[in-house]
Amino acid sequence: MAACRLKTTYNINSKNTCEDAAEKLRGLDGSNMSVLAPAIQFTTGVVGPMLLGTMINFGLYGILCVQIHTYYMTLPNDRTILKIIVYGCFTIETCQTLLIGIDGYDLFVRHLGEISTLDKPRLYWFSSAILGGIVATIGQLLYSYRLWVILRSWIVLISVIILSICASVMQITTGVMVYFSGRISSVFSECFLISMIYFAVNTLCDIEIAGFILSRQHPIVNNRLRYRVKHLIKLIIETGSVIGITHIVCFVLYIFYMNTTYFIVPYMMLSKLYSNTLVLMLNNRVVVPGSRNDMDTDNFGMSLWGPSTVPLSHIQSTTYPEGSRSGLDDIGLTIRRSQEILDLPEVTEAASQRHDRDTC
Repeated sequence: MAACRLKTTYNINSKNTCEDAAEKLRGLDGSNMSVLAPAIQFTTGVVGPMLLGTMINFGLYGILCVQIHTYYMTLPNDRTILKIIVYGCFTIETCQTLLIGIDGYDLFVRHLGEISTLDKPRLYWFSSAILGGIVATIGQLLYSYRLWVILRSWIVLISVIILSICASVMQITTGVMVYFSGRISSVFSECFLISMIYFAVNTLCDIEIAGFILSRQHPIVNNRLRYRVKHLIKLIIETGSVIGITHIVCFVLYIFYMNTTYFIVPYMMLSKLYSNTLVLMLNNRVVVPGSRNDMDTDNFGMSLWGPSTVPLSHIQSTTYPEGSRSGLDDIGLTIRRSQEILDLPEVTEAASQRHDRDTC
């Protein structure tokens, strides 16, 4: 009797559960639209991009961990300001990844199939918008400084700084507005104008960086220095192009696929791309002996406050070893940095040849 009573109770509960689920799913055919969010009405256009964006974000975080490990092992004596920037960005990215993981668990596990919860912002407004905006600003400020090192143009420096700060303010404002509205779909209504300004400013900033660095390259007499500067320019253009293309793709998806979250996939990649390119530029100072980058004994590396901080016309090709062995003797990584010498006469071909003889 007890078993029969238990079986009857189970059947009744199962029937009620099925009826509740069917009642929620009636909104898909338009008979009960109150269950759905105001603007987002297609589950495939919401859940799919969020899942894909979460997976890509975790993958890029794994790449960032490898970059941070390389930085930690090969540049232990780097300048304090650079360590603060690198480890600060890594801390922010770690917090962002944890928050995105919490939101993913809440969306895909706890509330799986609950259509009424799809439009809730959860913590995306903070992890993707605010934290992502902070990392993006740090990355663009680093780009602006590297441009100033190469071009020595205050106009370029100030314009890039203004655009990056403006984009960051727009991004953080969007996150706050989404939080107070309580709907992700508010990015297509209340936050539409601010989001448009954010995408336009970021795209303009990326185009400006590439345009200035391509149009204002100065001739350099020293062959070694010419190679290093060309390598730096190539690195800035390549990494900046990846971020710029991601911004453009995000903007196109936002405009042409409204009422969906397709734009979230590239949007969730942006902060990780900025942090990865930031650490990549600093790790680029590592030279593997015998590689293509180790063309000579003098290394004009890519240090932010290292050799590149001296005007290109005031650099003397004098080097000194600083932490010559990185501790990774098994793979033969050697760290060498160029010495900064300010207020020196302009480097000429004769001076370069004389220095080569002295070095030999």
